[in-house]
Amino acid sequence: MSRLLRLGVLQNCGFSQALTRRVAVKNLPLVSRRCQSTESSNAPGPASTTFEAMADKLGKGDVTSELDSDYDMWLTAIKEVREQFNSQPWDPKTLLASAGESEADLSGTKEFKWEPTEAQIAERDALIAKAIPKLQDDTLNICINIIMKHGKKEKARKGLSQALYHVYLHTREDPVKVLKSSLKNLTPLTETKVHKTGFAKNQVVPVLVTPRKGLILAFKWILEGANKRASSSLGVRLGEEILAVHSGKSSGFDKRAQLHKQAMLQRAHLKV
Repeated sequence: MSRLLRLGVLQNCGFSQALTRRVAVKNLPLVSRRCQSTESSNAPGPASTTFEAMADKLGKGDVTSELDSDYDMWLTAIKEVREQFNSQPWDPKTLLASAGESEADLSGTKEFKWEPTEAQIAERDALIAKAIPKLQDDTLNICINIIMKHGKKEKARKGLSQALYHVYLHTREDPVKVLKSSLKNLTPLTETKVHKTGFAKNQVVPVLVTPRKGLILAFKWILEGANKRASSSLGVRLGEEILAVHSGKSSGFDKRAQLHKQAMLQRAHLKV
């Protein structure tokens, strides 16, 4: 196959004619040819002096090139390939066959039997013992829905991912756990609702906050604090606010305390 490739390259590049001309004139003394080329020039220069010095040094005998043997080898290979093409038709199955095979399988239907190694089997057994994680997290879905505007949920998901990555870079902890602990610390316990009495004045009644409602209120406060920050990236603003809540320095704690204070003032209207 390598000889076929060499034949194509030589024929495309015109090397066969050049090699033939080189072999035809190889008996001509090399130094004499160089001297003739220098004598043909009208203005003698350093090149002619160099060639004359080489001629005097090497003498007037025949000087053969070291590449003559390579040229002869190429010409012999070309001749053998031409004889092979003329003697038998082109058969890719025979010419592309590997060592030890009479014909090559070009259909691609040869069956390939694969067996796992012991290391792969051990890795499989170790992965089977592990629990498959959830595809979605309820807390993250609530946060994404609060961030989302005009139905662009993918944009909201990207912003939350950047915020969690920002948290990870500063804490080197699991950012989802940091977010959940921050929301837990910021979640209010009570809130107030207006109760209609049917008279001229309604009553403000304190009520307990459900876990879902408390999570929504806490993240809304985080988002409000993030929007007041100076960065142009939502992920950076949100990440900094989550870190502030995690360290207990966020303005959301003031809103939480204000909500608890308002509920305490209206405890007289509490219905047990």
